[in-house]
Amino acid sequence: MNRLQASCTCARASLAARAAPSPALLLRRAIHAPAAIDTLKRVPAPRGPYQDPAALLAASKRGLEQHAEKVGDWAALFTKTGQELRDAGLTSKEARYTLWLLEKFRQGFDPATVATALPPKKTIRGWGPRVQNGMQQKAPRYSLRRSGPFVFGAVLILLALHGHFAATNFLPRPFLASLNDTTSSPHQPKVGPRRFPSLCHGRGCNSTELIAAVGRARIREDGASRVEYVQREGLGENELDLGRFGFSYDVEGCPAPHIFSPVEACDLLSAFGGVFTRGDSLMRQFTQGLFILLSNSFAIANDPDRLCTGNSIFTNGKYCKTVSIFDSRKLDHVCSEEPWKFSHEQGVQDKVEHHAGWILDLLNGYQTFVSSVPPNRRRYSPVFVVSNGIHYGWRVNATLEMHLLPFLSNTSSADPRPISFFSSYPAVPPNKIEKFAVKQGPERTKRYNAEIRKILPEISPGELYQGAMHQLEWYNSTNGAVSFDGTHYSYQVAMERAQVFLNVLDTVWGEIVDHGGLID
Repeated sequence: MNRLQASCTCARASLAARAAPSPALLLRRAIHAPAAIDTLKRVPAPRGPYQDPAALLAASKRGLEQHAEKVGDWAALFTKTGQELRDAGLTSKEARYTLWLLEKFRQGFDPATVATALPPKKTIRGWGPRVQNGMQQKAPRYSLRRSGPFVFGAVLILLALHGHFAATNFLPRPFLASLNDTTSSPHQPKVGPRRFPSLCHGRGCNSTELIAAVGRARIREDGASRVEYVQREGLGENELDLGRFGFSYDVEGCPAPHIFSPVEACDLLSAFGGVFTRGDSLMRQFTQGLFILLSNSFAIANDPDRLCTGNSIFTNGKYCKTVSIFDSRKLDHVCSEEPWKFSHEQGVQDKVEHHAGWILDLLNGYQTFVSSVPPNRRRYSPVFVVSNGIHYGWRVNATLEMHLLPFLSNTSSADPRPISFFSSYPAVPPNKIEKFAVKQGPERTKRYNAEIRKILPEISPGELYQGAMHQLEWYNSTNGAVSFDGTHYSYQVAMERAQVFLNVLDTVWGEIVDHGGLID
């Protein structure tokens, strides 16, 4: 499938397309795009005491004049977007306020007149004492008419979440298991047909045994992940040489994993209702490994500056994550034109307080993903892979309450049931940055992986082919791999994880077929 070329049905856009626009017109279009705007008309003439950006920003009453040198000249200031203002050093609140003040100036208002200073910080917490500054305060009055909508909305949120996101604090886990018991669910996972036969199922290990075998694997002394990946001489900067790829470890107790070609990977994924990954930067690199395979190329970013070519898509991650493609509909992959969906969504919060909204983000994101899958694909089970923990200080309850329990409870009655995984954390490299080494060191990482591994069978009993969530194991198979920053790995590890995931998914597909889950 090639990149989508979204057509605009807006009448104004079609009229604008008939005329030859001047270079000053904005040419960037979107699906619901406004009419083209002449940026010069957005720049008013200086007037009165406001002859430069510094004078105008000084009238803001919020100290915005400190950013005057970074916003450029008069014309640049009035044509900047909110994102460009934030790039210049303004906070989100300051950027919104600046755009509002600039619009008031365009309309003829005096900034010094309309500008408002920030309210002073509160010195008394809550309602405070009954006597404040020598004055007795009136008791607050409640109005059901005013507070009723808020209370009603809060109740709806709690009902929507079934109350399970906080269940680990006061409900026994056998009760949680009964809520998400896959073995007694009337709905089971379903898959579609494939052109190729199963490449892994029936070769000696089921999906659970294969995951465990990879979890026990150790990198060989000559393993490719022990050295930095270098593009072979003679290849293009984004050309993928899958023929040179091999696993850095041996899997004991199971046959050697199959190395999927891009065409085989496309065929396997076409039998499911899409793949949705969600998590932090390590989960992002897991997804990027799959996208590189599906596109048979390292070109998985909209990168006009060519800073994300080859292995740089991983080693230059701070920049490349901003331009990387995380939706298969926008990817130049090698799959057939038959539609399918694969997308990644960042789902990380550094704080766990007030997390009801973040739970809704997870559930809404998953539902949006399922709704975007073509109708004929919704008959097949979607695949969900999530990974979180390092940003929560390895607090297991935070992961359970904000990710695992809400998802499992929300999908317990889904038809078909999804195939879901928790992606464990890889090994901690020896070059871990010192300030992170204590909280993110090897022992804490392994303990967190072990706790999630122990809890999953309690809250989601059953096998993968029944719809239970299982943990993908990565620690031992990455212990000793070279890391460029002490946390993240590069192409070799990303491709190994992608290939293992496809081997597990292929095995699960065969198990679902064996239990009557094939839909013709």
